[in-house]
Amino acid sequence: MMHLAGVEKTLETFRSAFEAGRHDEWSELYDTSVVLMRPHQTLVCDGPTEMLAIGKNVHETYSKLGLARIEMDLRDVRSFEHGIVMADVRWRYQTGEGEEIIRFDCTYGLRRRAGGYKISLHIPHNEAVRRPMFLETADPDLLIGGEV
Repeated sequence: MMHLAGVEKTLETFRSAFEAGRHDEWSELYDTSVVLMRPHQTLVCDGPTEMLAIGKNVHETYSKLGLARIEMDLRDVRSFEHGIVMADVRWRYQTGEGEEIIRFDCTYGLRRRAGGYKISLHIPHNEAVRRPMFLETADPDLLIGGEV
């Protein structure tokens, strides 16, 4: 598939930049507007600006738990229209010792733009199921997106 290399490049750039905390770099991979769908809310975000604030909060939370490495497994890529792609990814956030902090799946909708693919749909799956430490704490520093 012609679009697969571009999608892989975008998601690998996202992974690398997020892992290293290069927030300006990964946030620019979002399109001008983004639909963020979580189990408890759906937001239409002002692309890079609002996703930067949300993502920095996520990164800071996991950094407090020792985030050192992120693995990405691109599980499926589907094309529906010219320039519109859906990608399913499994993420594993780990400490420097290889301990898994969280494992979750995410579906991304990507649109082809002049400079490459941009993320316009972001749907995380199974976050609460696979992060029991967050469900057992009242520590506000470990809560992502408010109370669980």
